[in-house]
Amino acid sequence: MKTILVPTDFSGNAANALSYAIQLARQTQARIILFHNADLPVSYAGTNIYASAAGDVGLGASPLYPGAIYPDPELEKAQEEKLADLAEQVRLETQGNTPVTTLFKYGSFTGNLQDIAQNEQVDLVVRGTKGGD
Repeated sequence: MKTILVPTDFSGNAANALSYAIQLARQTQARIILFHNADLPVSYAGTNIYASAAGDVGLGASPLYPGAIYPDPELEKAQEEKLADLAEQVRLETQGNTPVTTLFKYGSFTGNLQDIAQNEQVDLVVRGTKGGD
């Protein structure tokens, strides 16, 4: 096993999945990829709905809906900081012996997960079954 993908929503269940992934990575000398996904919000009739509810919307794509809201740099920065904190936790727990990288993407969780798994040659995905609301 070379690569373990750990999707996270920063919940307690995701933290448990990460702890398990760290144990596996130690035993197999695998690297860990921490991944967080955010829906692309769409403004519609004064409310926000999420584009992923109706289909995949990726960066650089033409808006599917009038009033599409593009990625929020502040949200992205905050999420990337949370991912960096988790990566540092992995480094501390493994005394720097487990390589760890982070990825943040907008759009369809399942679509992005599949893309990452294929592009990064992921051997195992470890995720919690229930997350934050």
